[in-house]
Amino acid sequence: MENEILSYVQALANRFYAMTRQALAELAFHLAERNHLPHPFQNGIAGNGWITGFLNRHEDKLSLRDGTPTSLVRITSFNRTEVYKFFNLLEEIVNAKGFTGSTIYNMDETGVTVVPSKSLKRIARKGVRSVPIMVPVERGRLVTVMCCFSAQGNYIPPMFVFPQTCANISMAEASANSSYTTSSK
Repeated sequence: MENEILSYVQALANRFYAMTRQALAELAFHLAERNHLPHPFQNGIAGNGWITGFLNRHEDKLSLRDGTPTSLVRITSFNRTEVYKFFNLLEEIVNAKGFTGSTIYNMDETGVTVVPSKSLKRIARKGVRSVPIMVPVERGRLVTVMCCFSAQGNYIPPMFVFPQTCANISMAEASANSSYTTSSK
């Protein structure tokens, strides 16, 4: 039975539907119930002890990881056929136009939060339950950073796109020689 659970968990992960601890606990409970197996599970789920034991017994095949959000378009587009098609087309264009590694560039962007997502632990008076800390007003807003590199290793300085009309002057001045800054408005 445990090998079936292991295979199922691995199959789901391979299809971009990796299970949470909670989902695994529910699955174990339902399988035990459906197959009339004696179990100590309560409240419709397997306990933490069983989950931890299961993961330890299969630590060579399973591990607990943070998920990486990936869009359906990216998942379905990235397959062997599409990758071969892309590189065949790229080769055809490179040969026809005579491009070199110094003329082929790749650009990518990422969003960087203005406010750290995790707060560091703070030292406060013993017995105080809540320790308020000041955070910027921009909480939850992203700065878009775009980077561009050539196949030969050359690069264009990064561009920062700030989420307001007037980008912070000090940020723009600090990066004047090494990057470009603009705003989204």
